[in-house]
Amino acid sequence: MSRGRRFGVCVYVGTEVALEPQITYLDAAITHGCALVMTSLHLPEMDMARAPVECRAIAARTRPAGVTFIADVSPVTFAHLGASPANTTPLADLGLDAVRPDYGFEAAELAAMARGPGPAVVLNAADVTDERLDAVSAAAPQGLAGTWAIHNYYPRPETGISLDTCIERGRRLTALDIRVAAFAASQHARRGPVHEGLPTIEDFRGLPPARAAEILFASGAIDAVMIGDPSLDTGEVSDLAAVAGRDEIVIRARRHGEPSREELAVMDEPLTCWAVAQYLVRTGNPALRTAAAIAPRNTDARPAYSITIDNARYPRFAGTLHVVRRDLPADPRVNVVGSVDPADRLLIDLLQPGNRFRFVWG
Repeated sequence: MSRGRRFGVCVYVGTEVALEPQITYLDAAITHGCALVMTSLHLPEMDMARAPVECRAIAARTRPAGVTFIADVSPVTFAHLGASPANTTPLADLGLDAVRPDYGFEAAELAAMARGPGPAVVLNAADVTDERLDAVSAAAPQGLAGTWAIHNYYPRPETGISLDTCIERGRRLTALDIRVAAFAASQHARRGPVHEGLPTIEDFRGLPPARAAEILFASGAIDAVMIGDPSLDTGEVSDLAAVAGRDEIVIRARRHGEPSREELAVMDEPLTCWAVAQYLVRTGNPALRTAAAIAPRNTDARPAYSITIDNARYPRFAGTLHVVRRDLPADPRVNVVGSVDPADRLLIDLLQPGNRFRFVWG
């Protein structure tokens, strides 16, 4: 998470969604710290004749705010605008900061785009080959450092990728200093003609964008989350902005019994994942190990996802908080102080050494 979290929105030109409410929505997103704005210039149902004027209207908002304006493009886009890989000036004239070639371009053509003075090239995270990486790295002035790779969104249900696939691809790219973005579906308004949401992860199609973002950021493989649909809901934007603005993972949990003052001193503080052991997530906050004795309490069996604190019977480790990864028997040296909300157990599974997190007790 040291790379920093960002969020973005999508606005669409030449479609059934009028531009004016999208501009209002965009203004609200910019106010909340939006970093990326994306559109598409090759939707089958779009009116390409409206696209230039509407793109420039969007750019008039994004450019003064320092927001990166990106368009999904294909050879169809280039044909309409009279552009070519060697001449992307017609795209720059629309106010675009970057283009994401969706399909139909060879590695050499990506290199030609990256080499030119026009919009920067954003990689398609679903179609990154070594050949494409090498071509863009050699052609772009900065190489791959700071380049964005953006996953696809999937309008048709059942076609989105799995979280595991997203993480695998993302970690490969972040290791090359490439920044990676994925999409979340709006739960307010969904783009036609299918109206089934525009997520990257199939299992997240029904999740609010902020919830999807919490998981995607926790994976360590995603730097930005964008609302794929033209949501027009500023509440979704503000919730997403709040998640993107944090440097820690927030995990919902419930307390078991009435914790002591000494236990609360550990439970309510920010934590750092020190190690992921076979049976436990270990936290490494020695300063939180209270000097006062933690009395034995609730030293019961420890089902998976229990939250525990070692008590005074555990020399050296008293005051240490753990999260249990698999069912463990009772230990008189270990207090069971709570459990992770079932809906947030995936966040525990995604924790990696160095991650900061905290519990929100319900």
